Amino acid sequence: MSVSTNTANKKFETSLSKRIEGFDELRGIAIVMVLIAHWCLVYPPLATFNLGPIGVDIFFVISGFLIGLILYRSKGQPGYYQNFYVRRVFRIFPLAAVLVLLGLALQLMSRGNAGSVLYYVAFVQNYIPAFAASNSGGGVDVFPLPVTSPMWSLAVEEHVYLFLPLIVGVTPRKIIPLVVSFIAVVGIVTSIWTVKEYGGSWYTNLHETWNRLHYIAFGVLLCRKEWWLYIVSVLLIWLILLVVNDAGGLIQYTVGVTICGLIYRVREGAAPIRNRCLAFIGKLCYGIYLLHYPVAVLFKELAARSYLDSVVLQVLAFGTYLIISVILAMISFKYFEMPIQLKRTKFEA
Repeated sequence: MSVSTNTANKKFETSLSKRIEGFDELRGIAIVMVLIAHWCLVYPPLATFNLGPIGVDIFFVISGFLIGLILYRSKGQPGYYQNFYVRRVFRIFPLAAVLVLLGLALQLMSRGNAGSVLYYVAFVQNYIPAFAASNSGGGVDVFPLPVTSPMWSLAVEEHVYLFLPLIVGVTPRKIIPLVVSFIAVVGIVTSIWTVKEYGGSWYTNLHETWNRLHYIAFGVLLCRKEWWLYIVSVLLIWLILLVVNDAGGLIQYTVGVTICGLIYRVREGAAPIRNRCLAFIGKLCYGIYLLHYPVAVLFKELAARSYLDSVVLQVLAFGTYLIISVILAMISFKYFEMPIQLKRTKFEA
């Protein structure tokens, strides 16, 4: 192995060692919620609990916290923009591209409409018409590619990655919390408008970027010392949920706020949850998030063919689904994602 390769590996390992203790457990909780939620493909009653949207919102808050922390710390340093975007590209795009190609292949094999692939290429897969039409009653013929439905949340994060580094980069440090608070208010207002316009609950049209901005903004606020901004935001949304008379949204948001509180404790160096199993799953959460859904779809097909008629078989199938999802993520992380990420240091400043 060459000296340059050794240097790159050490640089990458150093960045990995800077993980904040306590966050992997929170990621683990979020991904378990998503895994349970998507088992609704086999057991539909699970859909009533909205565990999937809540889990994704937890991911958004964590992402906002970590991205905000990275941007605050690197603001004004050489390679501020280059390093940020290189790391995001090498972390997100490789496995996401594999899933899109798999979905496209399955769509072509079934002779379905593959036009939605353009949404993925443009990173706007969260605006595929079928997502919005399911809440507004419109008829469409453009649907997500098979096994790629969870990728809508990646589009939301990609949109934030485009503008948040610019905001932090050009805005004076003292003004940044106010700008981020304004972004949170925009997300709140658009969510309220969506509920009023289409009816439904707090999670109506949850895929749209502007309806999820506030969760990422909360994460950015949490990484700062201006804790009072976070408290004001929380109270504001609770008030809004009461005004729109969405009891379900109030319960769901209370869960999200509780997680935000846990994140705040982690930031203060007092991780409230320490569990090796959750931490292990949390470290693999990205791979699990993308790879579990094809497994769930497979078990859905088995259930449709009456192979999972008994409760015992469904319980065994659920356990198998969890195990396969974790194993696939482990393999992907070690043999696909990590080797690609090691190459990112060649493109960093």
